[in-house]
Amino acid sequence: MERARIAMGLAPIILMLLIFMQPFLSDTLISRVTIGNAAPQVTNVHLDEASDPTPDETITLAAHEYYNRIWCNFTVTDNNGQADIRVPKANLTRLGTSQYASDNTDNHYSNTSCIYNVSGGGNSLEFQCLFRVRYWADNGTWFCNVSVNDTSMQANGQNNSESDTATIVGTIGLKLNQTTFLSYGTLAAGQDSSAPSMTTIINTGNWELDIDLNGTDMTNASNTILAENQSYNYSAAPTTTSEYPGAWDGTGSSRLTFAQASLTDFTLADKDDAQASDPFWYQNKTISWKIRIPSGQAAGVYDGSVQIDGVADDGS
Repeated sequence: MERARIAMGLAPIILMLLIFMQPFLSDTLISRVTIGNAAPQVTNVHLDEASDPTPDETITLAAHEYYNRIWCNFTVTDNNGQADIRVPKANLTRLGTSQYASDNTDNHYSNTSCIYNVSGGGNSLEFQCLFRVRYWADNGTWFCNVSVNDTSMQANGQNNSESDTATIVGTIGLKLNQTTFLSYGTLAAGQDSSAPSMTTIINTGNWELDIDLNGTDMTNASNTILAENQSYNYSAAPTTTSEYPGAWDGTGSSRLTFAQASLTDFTLADKDDAQASDPFWYQNKTISWKIRIPSGQAAGVYDGSVQIDGVADDGS
């Protein structure tokens, strides 16, 4: 009986609560994700001559050219967008040299100011890195190493790097540092030249050089002085007219012949980084010449030719 009275008393209160309470039939969650910074990616690295219309990963340096243009091209993609991609660092390095080495015109070049164009999609940049390579740069396999990061990753140094290879072939270059003429001056019939005439040979390639040498008879109308009346000497590598050792056809000299003579011990080194700062410094050697005029030789001006060809020194 007592319970019934209590229930009867609570009923109006419960009714009032049901009338004024609004039922909650739904709720909302806040979704959240943090997008991490993506490292930029380097792809499509390609190393070749700037002027090569058909890239073949073979690079030929022009003889005596101080600024052979070599491109290293590549793509950088950042999935967070290309706006914060930092300018990549690229270096051109010969096999056997560290990519972190200091620049050296023989074997290491660097570029920290590569240029770029925006490609499709807005997340990629197409970069071109130009290297101006000296003619004496060592022949062999070279690497273009590229590393890149973005501004968000600059502090912790994370980056991506890729490379490509190409072969710088050996360039045989030779230049004579004189006028067109090998002049013996004016001599009498039956006379040997006393002071030598000099031919200075400059190496303008990236190989150590030997030379092949031959010549023709000297003629004036129907008159002839045989090629072998000229003798040459290079063993002492003279640099002044007083250093020719001995008389015409003397010790250490050889006679010029129509047949090609191979001077396999000439060994003319190529220029290297130690002389790079002086554009007028060349690796060179001198050949000195003398001539014997036969007795009874008719007077006149006699001309012939001397052919000097550079060949790669194979070390033998």
